[in-house]
Amino acid sequence: MSINQQLWIGLVGVHPHSENSILGSYSGGFTNIVVFAQNKAEFKKEVSKFCLENNLDVFEIEDIERVNDRMKKHKLGTSVLKIIEYVRVTGLPCMSDLHVYESDDWDNCIKYLQ
Repeated sequence: MSINQQLWIGLVGVHPHSENSILGSYSGGFTNIVVFAQNKAEFKKEVSKFCLENNLDVFEIEDIERVNDRMKKHKLGTSVLKIIEYVRVTGLPCMSDLHVYESDDWDNCIKYLQ
């Protein structure tokens, strides 16, 4: 971690990388991930690396911003505050609760949005 790095957060959509994924039998999910980074590009790189290390493939990242900026605009939930503190203390990336979906759920959602 360099002196120019700050805590960043983003909403990340993931799919299992292999059958041994933490997603189990689910097709995918969304989670907030917090990492130390210098900018959005580095955030994306660190998130992709972290997810791959956890047997997940990233298919979408949105709402990327510095944690301090997010905290000024929104009241954060307990699980997100816990991972922010964990990353701040350890320097290691961390994800909040993983909100999963089954394949049919995702297909139905896409059809509804079209």
